[in-house]
Amino acid sequence: MAKKKTYTARPIDRLGRTLIIWLAINMVADSLNAALAGADIWLMSRVSSGTPLDEYGVFVDPSGWSDWTAWGRFPIIVIWIVAGFLFLKWTYRANRNAHALGSGLRTPPPWAVGWHFVPIALLWKPYKAMSETWRVSQDPANWRKLYTPDLLSQWWGAWIIGNILGQASFRIGMRANTVDTLAIATGLEAGSAIVTLICGALAIQVVRTVTARQTALISQVSQKTEPEDSAMLAPVPS
Repeated sequence: MAKKKTYTARPIDRLGRTLIIWLAINMVADSLNAALAGADIWLMSRVSSGTPLDEYGVFVDPSGWSDWTAWGRFPIIVIWIVAGFLFLKWTYRANRNAHALGSGLRTPPPWAVGWHFVPIALLWKPYKAMSETWRVSQDPANWRKLYTPDLLSQWWGAWIIGNILGQASFRIGMRANTVDTLAIATGLEAGSAIVTLICGALAIQVVRTVTARQTALISQVSQKTEPEDSAMLAPVPS
């Protein structure tokens, strides 16, 4: 029988602060993405309906401004990658701390991250892992009796909707052969950016709350002179 792995709670406040900064930067990038997509839609509206795209799938823009809107998306991608990496790192650390502070969690730290990359399961498994992390961070002894807050549901709902719109934009854009179809894909891109912007604001609240609660619990444990069971930890006020 495999030995159950034990975890030690580690400070998460510094990582949490760094992630919040990058989530805020990513929100600025989402705003820029929506603005660039809106600019592209306006530029396409000046082209005759039904005009075919060129061999690279790009519409012919006599003004040349579409080149700038295209290049403007590259730093957005870089920011998204950095923010995404930090969020997954924070997710792992927060879930690891939850295992150290409480007991009976069903999602181990590696899978709190790994489920984000598993088709179909990524629609709900990461949310369930975050729900456990949140509830343990609030009350390690009685976390099973707690309900998942609306904030988490709203955050995850925005994440799912934003990704669905993004995927639809990508797939339609890849198959587009006229300006009209490309405009639809670009409109979906703008919608995805706006929803993701909302998701980012909600994510900051999630990260700030869990980080603060875990920091308080870890400090509480470190101040004790003798080891005690996690059930003795007091709930952290909401």
